[in-house]
Parts: sequence; C-alpha cells; structure tokens
Amino acid sequence: MGFTYTEKELREFNIGDNVYSVNPDYAEKNHSTVITDLPQKDNETNIITTEDRKKFKVLKTSPDDMSGYQGMAVAPIIKGKVDYNSVAVISAATDSSNYKDLIGAVSSAQPHQSSTQLKSADKFLKEVQSHDKWTVTQLSGYSQSAYMLKLGAKYHIPTTVFNGWFRYSTLNEDEKKFMAKHPEYFANFRHKEDNVTWWNDFNKLDDKDYGTVKWVNGKSHKIESWKFTDDGKLKDEKGNIVNPKSLAIQSVLYEEVHFQKAKAKLKKSGGKLSHSEKVYLDSEQAIFIANGLTTASQTASDDIKKNAELAKEKASELFAKTKVMPPGITDLSPEELADAYSEGGVREDTIVTPIETFFDEKVTNAQEITTSYINLQKQIESGVQKLLEEDSKLAGEFKEWSQY
Repeated sequence: MGFTYTEKELREFNIGDNVYSVNPDYAEKNHSTVITDLPQKDNETNIITTEDRKKFKVLKTSPDDMSGYQGMAVAPIIKGKVDYNSVAVISAATDSSNYKDLIGAVSSAQPHQSSTQLKSADKFLKEVQSHDKWTVTQLSGYSQSAYMLKLGAKYHIPTTVFNGWFRYSTLNEDEKKFMAKHPEYFANFRHKEDNVTWWNDFNKLDDKDYGTVKWVNGKSHKIESWKFTDDGKLKDEKGNIVNPKSLAIQSVLYEEVHFQKAKAKLKKSGGKLSHSEKVYLDSEQAIFIANGLTTASQTASDDIKKNAELAKEKASELFAKTKVMPPGITDLSPEELADAYSEGGVREDTIVTPIETFFDEKVTNAQEITTSYINLQKQIESGVQKLLEEDSKLAGEFKEWSQY
C-alpha cells in the first residue's frame, strides 16, 4: 500500500515557504530557505518537514523564468528511505510581485482559456513522470494553479486544490468525461464568499464542476485560513470533516495508479503479456481491490460508530429532560412526575433503549463486514505468497515487477 498524502500536508506544500520558494528571488525577498533538488548553499534545502513532523524529499523543481511558473516534485521519507512510488507534484499559485504570474491569473479568468503557466506545468509533470523509478500519485495547487485539475483529468492522477481560480470550461471532451466519471479523483476546496475567486466566476454554485468543488462557509482566499483535524482532514467552521471519505478513496486511487503504470510497462516491454505477467497483474489488482474494500469499510464503520455514540448521547439527554419539572407544575414529586411520563409511554426503555439497540446492531454489522474484508485481503495475500513459495522463478519475476 502506497503513502497517502493528507489534505493538511498538501496545503502545507502550497504555502510560500515551500513551493513558492522554488524561486530564489521569492525566497530572498521573503527570508525563506530556497527549495531545490540539489542544495549547494547554506540557504538551500531539499527536505521539507511538515507540521506533523513528516519529512519529504524534493526530487525535482522547476523555476520557469519565461512563464513565471514554479513547481516541485516531492516524495515521503519513510523509516529513512525515500518512497519514490508516492510522488506528489505541486504547482505554485500567483506571486503578486511577479508580473508574469499576474498575466497567468488574468488569462485563466477567460471562459475557455487556461493559465499561461499550464504548458509549463504540463512539461514539468511529464519530466517527472518520465523518470523510470518515480510514480506520480498526487497533484496539488492553489488559486491560479488549480489548473492542476486539468492535468489530473488528462493523466488520470488524483488532484487536490485549494481556493481554485479555475474554469471547468477549459477542460477538453476527454478530460470532462474522465472527471464526470471519476469525481472521486478530485477535490477543489473553496470558500463560498471567497473575495478573490469571486472575480473569476462569482463563486457560483452549479453542476459544471462535476461534484469536485467542496464548498465551505468563509470569505478568505488565504491558503493559511483552512483548518484541519489532528489527522490532517480539512474541516469546516463547525468542525465537520468536509470530505470524509477522501483518505479511504485516495489510498485506493494510488494503488490504481501503480497498477496501471506496471501494466503499461509490461506491455511496452514485450507487446503481449506472458502468463506470468498476467498472474502478477491479476494478483496485484486483487490485492489493491481487497485493500480498497477494507479501507472504505473501516472508514464507514468508524463513521457509524461516531454517529451511534452521538445518537445515544442525544437520546440520554432527551430522557434526562423528563426528570426536570415542567414550568408551571409545582405540586408533583419527582416520583409522581416519572409516573406521569411513564403512563404516557415516556420511559427509558422507550426513549433510550431502542436507540441503543438499533445503533448497536448497525455497529456490529459494520464491524462484521470490515472483518470479512480483512479476512478476504489476508486470504488473497496468503494465496499469492503460497504461489511464490512454490515457484521460485515466478517469485523472482514478481520481485522485479514490483519495482515498477
């Protein structure tokens, strides 16, 4: 299973100290460290540390002086090793002190014209993808660089953007079809009264975004204004998770990206797939589907547990109110009040117990489903392992192909 980027980590990559600082001039003006893949000076680094203390290696950067584009490719460092199979490509938004950035922002406000920086971003992404050992599993951007949505739809890569200054009308027909069919690949977090994106599309709510815009109350356009849970999920002003299934879905999508890359490489190397290659791809697909079912089921089970606890709490609070003497009634003792409610059918066994019974059953069913998926995943992995133990040649091939 590949590394899953949280929404908070993606937000952090998009701030000035990170992707903007790919541009040495920006870093100098804002007293930040220059972000580069090849640090040679004291004020340069190729390591980004997020607030949750995770470290990411900068694999490649692109300060394009012609268009004003800045981008970077990063990969997580897990137990001291760089995970090159989980690369994220981030494109910087508008630097208001850079007139080329401003030109890009203005051009992307046109109904059928993308930012002038889109070509630079596309070129940079292709360069990263061309690296034989790297797999791009995530794209991200902010404001003007929400054009990363278009690249995500073009190359079928999960994409998360913030405060998207983006016209969905710039998508071509293939991109529209993919986004409409796979909205789960995309998240465009926006404030309903964003005072900057208003100038682009009036913050209009419609169905032309294919369900990819996640609206949150608020007016700010600042990337720093977004709030997150302790585990990195974006939340609204009430503390509710805006895109609750995102991490579960993303983990499955990342596995799909790896699978498609391996399949493409195997086909390219020999044209037709051999029997062993088909066995490998079938086993990989079975494992990532089972893993996806397990992850999604566990997420749903956790949601059911939270809702069950909330419902039980509300039921107990409601019943507790029956112990409080109603206004205007002064001649009843607590026992007489309880008897009066009981005669009317208002008792703990009619208010609290049915709710507890109902939700306990739902929680149990959810846990049973999750357990069945976990067992299925174990059976598949065990079956594959047994097959490899019986065929050393196939085991060697599996090891080689797993590097794809």
